[in-house]
Amino acid sequence: MKKEVRLYNAMFPIWLLILFPPFWIIAMIVNYIIDRLVLRYALRRLQVEDIKGKVKKAIWKTWIAGFGADFIGAFGMFIVANSSADYDKPLGTWWNNNMSYGVLMNPFDNIFAFTWTTACTALSGYFIYRFNKNWCLKTLDLSDEQIHKVALMLAVLTAPFLFYFPTRLFYRILWGY
Repeated sequence: MKKEVRLYNAMFPIWLLILFPPFWIIAMIVNYIIDRLVLRYALRRLQVEDIKGKVKKAIWKTWIAGFGADFIGAFGMFIVANSSADYDKPLGTWWNNNMSYGVLMNPFDNIFAFTWTTACTALSGYFIYRFNKNWCLKTLDLSDEQIHKVALMLAVLTAPFLFYFPTRLFYRILWGY
């Protein structure tokens, strides 16, 4: 039985970039490596010729597009996590407890925060697919079907799954709450 390889673009927690600006350098390097590995894997899986040349030609666009797509999803997370509603009203209390706090601290706390986090992760994945299909991979000597498959693999394997990371754990470890 063949062992399945899974790579995730797990180095994109927006809160970590804000709290620790030097993390940008680490995130950029790790994202570049993951994008390069997934691009090589996808091309090899499709048995494309001149993988090294094609990766060299597309990696920078793929890397930039991945960050752009991650920011789109992160913006959705940021909007909900930083929006607040009037606590004096039932809807405001519900919003703050279920959406703002859940998305920011632990998307697994409730179905609403989990659904929103899933939507933002999927949105990033969608844009990773679109950017790669329509821009990054267009200059490569690939068929439309191959471009579709490579873009799809990049979208699925490099979507920002770290959006699900319970930030509350980070706060507990560092500050004890």
